[in-house]
Amino acid sequence: AVIRINDHWRGVTDIVSYYAQKMALASQAVDVNLINSKVAFVFAAKDRQQAQSFKKMFDGIATGKPAVVVDKTLFNEDGEVSWKPFVQNIKQEYIAGDLMNDLHKIEEEFNTRIGIPNANTDKRERLITDEVNANNVETSILAAGWLDHIKRGADMVQEMYDAEIVVDWRYEPNVLPNADNDRPESRDA
Repeated sequence: AVIRINDHWRGVTDIVSYYAQKMALASQAVDVNLINSKVAFVFAAKDRQQAQSFKKMFDGIATGKPAVVVDKTLFNEDGEVSWKPFVQNIKQEYIAGDLMNDLHKIEEEFNTRIGIPNANTDKRERLITDEVNANNVETSILAAGWLDHIKRGADMVQEMYDAEIVVDWRYEPNVLPNADNDRPESRDA
């Protein structure tokens, strides 16, 4: 007898991998955006020595050194700096906050998919209990299917080996708002 969690025999790694990849991409985009939001200069070097001097200067600035000493090759013959500010609207290009919100939405979508109760809403003010409980059925559907498959496997084991295996919810899913309690019950399969 084989006790399995679903029809395709693969467990839940496909779901975990799907959301892990989405979250990794969003996290990487946050990192890239944070780095790019600090860059405000483009350097044109005459030769390799000047390019190395620019790199050294930028590394000092990027690591937060309070004073960065530059090589004389970074100045023109008239004593003016040889780099020009690259005009970019850093505020407009800064989207890390939006990306963090997207990352949170992906996490909530994952929680909903695998049966972890969550509010699944962006609303922050005047959130009412019914809005929090609105996705309780959705969060329990897949977990209920998993439980049914596991119960069928357990029944097969009981028939074949006369062994007693009991599989059930630890806590029954609360799919309807409870009038006596404003907080949804904790549940897991």
